[in-house]
Amino acid sequence: QRKLKRLFTRAVHKSAKDVDHSRARLDRLAFLRAPQIHALHALPDELQAMYASVSALPPADALDPTSAAPTTEPGKRPWETSKTGYLNWAVGQLMERAKEKAQGEQVGEDDPAFAEGSAEVGAAVGAAYGVGRAEDVKAMLEAVGGDLAKGKDAERMDTMPG
Repeated sequence: QRKLKRLFTRAVHKSAKDVDHSRARLDRLAFLRAPQIHALHALPDELQAMYASVSALPPADALDPTSAAPTTEPGKRPWETSKTGYLNWAVGQLMERAKEKAQGEQVGEDDPAFAEGSAEVGAAVGAAYGVGRAEDVKAMLEAVGGDLAKGKDAERMDTMPG
């Protein structure tokens, strides 16, 4: 009887440990029951429908330049094509820097030159991201801070570093 009682006690302790271990595993895998995962079950049908619609499109002729999407001039980078190209490129660069700073990738770099006026740059970058056109960003900056440049150099850009 004592031997059976000891075996029973050991079995109870072992099953309690197994239950704790199983609950810990269940907690680690609980994210699989999230509602977002259920949305993934419908994904293959949507992918199949997208594949069917894309495969029904006529093939694009690689030799026909009129069917290609408009690109920049051959051999030129986006900021070398025109003032608009430069403005779009500059806004994109500002956006990338602002996103990096917001994500904390530049932690520890307390450059006072960059921090100076960062609120205005942040506002301009946010507006540019929401609007996406350089003309709208320029108009917003004029409304917030007055004229961007007074005098005859209003349309000239300063491309010199520093």
